[in-house]
Amino acid sequence: MGTPETVAGDITLNATGEIKVASESVVANNLRLGSLGNGGNITIDSGSFSLRDRAQLTASTSGLGNAENMTVRARNAVSLADAYIFSTVESGADGQRVVARFA
Repeated sequence: MGTPETVAGDITLNATGEIKVASESVVANNLRLGSLGNGGNITIDSGSFSLRDRAQLTASTSGLGNAENMTVRARNAVSLADAYIFSTVESGADGQRVVARFA
């Protein structure tokens, strides 16, 4: 539980080179059932970013609060192949979905 002002921790991945998320790996920041507060942000800063082979970026809420932002900044390239980016408000939740940004 928490309070309406509670914010879960952020997930931040930084690299000067390439970040690869692959082989069904998941980067997730989810507000669980029964939770109160907001999920954390997912921020990825890299030279290039690759999401493939059924890997996922996901931010969702099942509780009473918002899923937060997902931001991917890649100086060179972003590659998505057979991958998933989810932003969901689950049944019974009271909140808003995230904004996904690619820069």
